[in-house]
Amino acid sequence: TEPLAKTEEAVHFAGFMECMRVHCPGFPPKKSCAALHCSVEAASCAVHSKCRHTLECADKCVPEKYTAALAATDLPMPQEAVVKTSMLRQSPALLGATIDDTLACISSCPMDDSTLQPSPLCVLESCTTNLAKCLFSSSCRDGVMCEMKCTEPLAKTEEAVHFAGFMECMRVHCPGFPPKKSCAALHCSVEAASCAVHSKCRHTLECADKCVPEKYTAALAATDLPMPQEAVVKTSMLRQSPALLGATIDDTLACISSCPMDDSTLQPSPLCVLESCTTNLAKCLFSSSCRDGVMCEMKCTEPLAKT
Repeated sequence: TEPLAKTEEAVHFAGFMECMRVHCPGFPPKKSCAALHCSVEAASCAVHSKCRHTLECADKCVPEKYTAALAATDLPMPQEAVVKTSMLRQSPALLGATIDDTLACISSCPMDDSTLQPSPLCVLESCTTNLAKCLFSSSCRDGVMCEMKCTEPLAKTEEAVHFAGFMECMRVHCPGFPPKKSCAALHCSVEAASCAVHSKCRHTLECADKCVPEKYTAALAATDLPMPQEAVVKTSMLRQSPALLGATIDDTLACISSCPMDDSTLQPSPLCVLESCTTNLAKCLFSSSCRDGVMCEMKCTEPLAKT
């Protein structure tokens, strides 16, 4: 079954096996039962070569389990199956047409700043139907998964803020799918310039554009436009941010160190940290050296805690 898994034909095999499980329980299942209750599903599998091949392969491994199912695929195709199979043969084209709808829906969700992925809550609340269809379309599924891999290296780095800000601007000011180049140039030129001068942000954009070009073409085009004056000023400030953030490490650690330690966790008192160090802590989160230092320290004390 491995070669069939995660392909568009997998649904036919899974549907057939589910029918056999529900309507023909017991072992081994009876041929008469398969013919009576699962003829439509059997016919659907029979006309898809990968599904049929998987069934024949599995039958050689455990024939008692698959003989009845395989026999059902050799029966004359019932009229209901003729209609259903005709629809199923059209499904790749129909599913392919949902790619734009799926990406448009996902794009309308705000981005999680830490993961650089669309908000899971928003996607689950607003895009479940489109997402379900997308899972059965290899081009749609692969495009979304490819896009996620592109943003992973950038997530939780100092440059992530530039990508997240640019995508949020596109989401708010250029809704619809695909977004228009004119809109990106008009409303998000500052954010585009900010991304363009940070190599990791620009690379992430180029990578994602290869996965789902309809979604990123307008954004990528905006990064090639002349930098507006507002962006020149903002970019100059952003280029100084690593140094400014780095300078806050001592202040952050000094503040945290002033808080009493929790005896059970061996960590600074969360209540104290939140009351006294929120500003420093917020800056620390955007500095990898500060953030990693604090997280590393916490991991060191974990094995000792509660001993």
